[in-house]
Amino acid sequence: MNKSTAALPKAWRFLNYIYLLMGLLALAGGIWVAFEVQLKMTGGEGSSEREARAPLGSGLMFDAVAKHYDRMNKLMSLGLDQSWRWFLIEGLELQEGDKVLDLATGTADVAVLAAEAFLARNWTGGQVWGIDPSAGMLRIGEEKIAAKGLGSVVRLTLGDAQAMGEVASDSVDKISMSFGIRNVEDRLSALKEMARVLKKSPASRVGILEFQLPQAGPLRWVAEFMVRRGARADAEKGRRGG
Repeated sequence: MNKSTAALPKAWRFLNYIYLLMGLLALAGGIWVAFEVQLKMTGGEGSSEREARAPLGSGLMFDAVAKHYDRMNKLMSLGLDQSWRWFLIEGLELQEGDKVLDLATGTADVAVLAAEAFLARNWTGGQVWGIDPSAGMLRIGEEKIAAKGLGSVVRLTLGDAQAMGEVASDSVDKISMSFGIRNVEDRLSALKEMARVLKKSPASRVGILEFQLPQAGPLRWVAEFMVRRGARADAEKGRRGG
């Protein structure tokens, strides 16, 4: 066995320690942000009565957490959330001139990526329309769009995936939704609305990106811990009359 081969296990052990440290830091940061958010949603310090009584998954709820949202995603995903969004964009199989509807657009990460995909290919005519029920999230999204000079390609409006009266039937080529379907109260209505506004074409696509509970290992323990925290927060809201 040569020296380089013998050193390989030590190198792997070192990398494993680095990944473990990153995971612990992410977990600590995620728990702290989640604690701040929970305070806002259960009437704790710094929250308004309006925020504390916001229904789970509503625009008001996301108004309360908007300033934390991007940071929490990055912490809890170890920075992988943006790469997952890229997979979503790739799965849409964008074409020149496509009209993209990004539902639950939030702070507009997917909308921005779709616009950048058009520009990277020097395509013309592509448009991205982001819809979200949270004015607070959309304000952050507008700042991103302005900073990147994408105002001519992306527009954001306040709206609800369950009732998109502002979107004409058979008018969009691609529909995306990332980390949003879990917060939709009437998912069947939202899916029916997607079917209504989507063009009837072989090139049409709907892409929905969502978390699922890990099947085993430390990530499952972390996920279950966070779910239990959320359940306790909901129960506390119920006791407070939320």
